[in-house]
Amino acid sequence: MSIITIPKPNPDAKLQLFCIPFAGGGTKTFFNWYKHLPDIELCLIAYPGREYRITELPITDIDVLLNTLLDECKKVIRTEFAIFGHSMGSIVSYGLAQHLEKANIFPKLLFVSAAAAPARVLEEKNMLSLLPDDQFIKILVERYDSIPDIVLHDSDLMKLFLPMLRNDISIEEQYVKKYGGQDIIPISCDIVACGGIDDIAIKEHHIITWKNLTKGIFSKKMFPGTHFYLNESTSLLLEEIYQMCFS
Repeated sequence: MSIITIPKPNPDAKLQLFCIPFAGGGTKTFFNWYKHLPDIELCLIAYPGREYRITELPITDIDVLLNTLLDECKKVIRTEFAIFGHSMGSIVSYGLAQHLEKANIFPKLLFVSAAAAPARVLEEKNMLSLLPDDQFIKILVERYDSIPDIVLHDSDLMKLFLPMLRNDISIEEQYVKKYGGQDIIPISCDIVACGGIDDIAIKEHHIITWKNLTKGIFSKKMFPGTHFYLNESTSLLLEEIYQMCFS
């Protein structure tokens, strides 16, 4: 089964937008965006091990994930395209953009959202994915409010959700540890870095760290809301995405 799902195929679309979810997330966040983005075909990343792919084994290695995304994108891309990644998805989206450019396939835009750039050093002692469950959960709830209450207070649901969440965080940390640092190679396409004004984990100064990772134009856009401002200021975000894609 393909890692890419298209909620409403549009062969006449002027642009394709690939959306990569946050840790523990899936296609649901982006599924209805097509209703507000005329002339854009949404291509949603559907990780194995969740949603309708719940019976499949998850991808646990960053290189396997990026190579899988690259192969699947090659099959789908047929016009200009952009990539949008939120939180952990921002790091994956940057890695995908790198892989695509190495294959001489160039995105028009990369939208990175609610994340600091991977141009940093990550020591093992600071890796969130290696923490015991209680500390892991505490930090995710305090920093990102990323575990729904209905899941947090249901031990059976937590048993299903926690390994998925830990794996996603591990994927992000693998990329930063392996490919991050000050020597990371900038990509050619323009970067639009987005964030929530009231995000307590990712501040405006974190958003600006993406500036040095593009050889093109860097833009910063801040929206009302928290770490998940994309659910709180959806209309404003989609208006901005549309304008940036066709400007």
